[in-house]
Amino acid sequence: RFSAIDPEYEQMYGDWKEHSGFEEKKDGIERILERLPGHFALVLRLHYLERWSHQDIADHTGENAGTIKARIHRAKAAFKKESKGEEAESLL
Repeated sequence: RFSAIDPEYEQMYGDWKEHSGFEEKKDGIERILERLPGHFALVLRLHYLERWSHQDIADHTGENAGTIKARIHRAKAAFKKESKGEEAESLL
């Protein structure tokens, strides 16, 4: 599910996450996800926040990868509509 990251890069990435406003963006994303239907919120959360692949999500939900790809596409559109353009482009 997860790819191995070079420890040196992982340290640098960890520092970036702490100082780049990552947590504020994540909070904004979570607020919008709470307003979406559960099946949309689930695929967006797993794919973008948890970095799961389409196949991993499909295995988890019992659906095929094509269905998950389509759902992510529709969920992104719903996310953008729900956020009313406030910050959707910078969050996804």
